[in-house]
Amino acid sequence: MALNQQGLQTITFASSLFSSGAKTLLLTQGELSVKKNITITGPGQNLLTIDANQQSRVFDISGLGTHNIIISGMTITNGNVSGSGSDAYGGAVRVSASTYSVTLDSVTIKNSSASLGGGIYVADTTSTSASSASLFTLINSTLSNNEASGGGGAGMYIHCANATIQNSIFSGNTALNSGGGIAMTGGRVVNISETTFSNNTASSGKGGAASLTSDYNNGVLTITSCSFTGNHATEGGGIHISADAYNRSDSVTLINITSSGNTTTTSSKGTTIAKAQGVSMTIKKTSTGQTKIWDASIVKYLEDGQNWFA
Repeated sequence: MALNQQGLQTITFASSLFSSGAKTLLLTQGELSVKKNITITGPGQNLLTIDANQQSRVFDISGLGTHNIIISGMTITNGNVSGSGSDAYGGAVRVSASTYSVTLDSVTIKNSSASLGGGIYVADTTSTSASSASLFTLINSTLSNNEASGGGGAGMYIHCANATIQNSIFSGNTALNSGGGIAMTGGRVVNISETTFSNNTASSGKGGAASLTSDYNNGVLTITSCSFTGNHATEGGGIHISADAYNRSDSVTLINITSSGNTTTTSSKGTTIAKAQGVSMTIKKTSTGQTKIWDASIVKYLEDGQNWFA
């Protein structure tokens, strides 16, 4: 089903539709295709559920040209895609376009699966640098119990797009490879704040909660006031950060993060953080003014409960 009228279109679910309680919309004709500006406003995550019944993804946002898209106030569930290439990306939501601004606000995405990005797959198909990349925003939202069965980013996979994630929850997501909660590749600017990562797993890979791999561009990741609890991976139970062999200039800043109960398959391989060579990393604790900097030549593993500023 296509939602592609010209101009800014607004779809608002009237509150009177939910006077008798929560409602579920079951998709029977495949995904909802979005290629133009649109705002879709639901009544709340506890009132409206859009269910793909494990037959398709729910939203596919694609195409060229400027997009301004806002989706809010709903639960998106039971998305499932398979096949080859990008057809198997984004179990519940796939964003594969250029020059866009896409915002998901107060949305729950759960019980969805894909090869990459079990919950959400985000890519900018044309940008060559952070300054020209599109922006994806996730706020006040929950990504839970999603699966990346063939790769990484069970909750979310971000490639070559700038992203802002705020006041959200990544919980119980499982990736076959890296990034149980979120995987970031392509070297753009990602800011994550006031977000909880709990009980996410990278079963055969790195970064139980989050994985950053630059690939070929300079990546800038800032994580502020976030918690990492009960996540698991082979290395970097909480976060794994790496760069490629040719362009080692990623930058990571961690400010006021907390961690507990994260685990790794390999002992002493960073229950909280594993930083590979090629990444400069700064950790700050603003309440005490403490700062620790490791340059790109240093491999560093930080464990739960360790004094990182020693």
